[in-house]
Amino acid sequence: MIHSFLCAKYPTHPIVEQRKGLTKFASLPMINNGESPIVINYVLQRITELGENGDYLGGYRWDGGSDKVAGGWTPQFPTDAQILMHCFCALLDEYDPGFSKTYFKDLSQANSSSSSTSSSSASASSSSSSRASKEEDKKESWRGLKIVQTRTSPRAPYYKLAHPAAHIDWRPEPGRSNLFHTLVLFVFYVKKHLKGQVGLIQLSDYAINRLGLVIS
Repeated sequence: MIHSFLCAKYPTHPIVEQRKGLTKFASLPMINNGESPIVINYVLQRITELGENGDYLGGYRWDGGSDKVAGGWTPQFPTDAQILMHCFCALLDEYDPGFSKTYFKDLSQANSSSSSTSSSSASASSSSSSRASKEEDKKESWRGLKIVQTRTSPRAPYYKLAHPAAHIDWRPEPGRSNLFHTLVLFVFYVKKHLKGQVGLIQLSDYAINRLGLVIS
């Protein structure tokens, strides 16, 4: 593709550097083919589309996407909810490079795999998934505060806030506002219980304060 050629030929050009920065927000390694050029271009165009004409998120579809970009949304592309969650994590990674790895946990792939089993083994698969989830809770890496992504259906993401060590498992209602409610709960928990400090990020910082206003 043209942009790949330009990136290779002019790696330090300001426009190329800007493109690399945008690509970081559009590359979703947690989904299948999430780092492919087709998906990255879809995400960049969809982000632009959601902000068009000052109608921010007016066309937001938590379990789908655009009717126009790349010929229309299909399951090969991330949903709008997945795109916005990724942008949230990528933004905070700018302030603390370890934010996503520390505070975000994606269990949707495991859920997706179990949902693809035959109907005859659905009950056993569900039981196995439940046991695996409980075992995961016991791991050291799973004891801290996490925004957790699972699924309510093969294409519908679901988010919740969990902190097993503090016996917290906050589950907002599924649906269009689930993502936003989860982010509000995250900001609320950090400000109330962590004195506004999450990793290297202080929520009283101007840019993060603005973020808190937007998602509230």
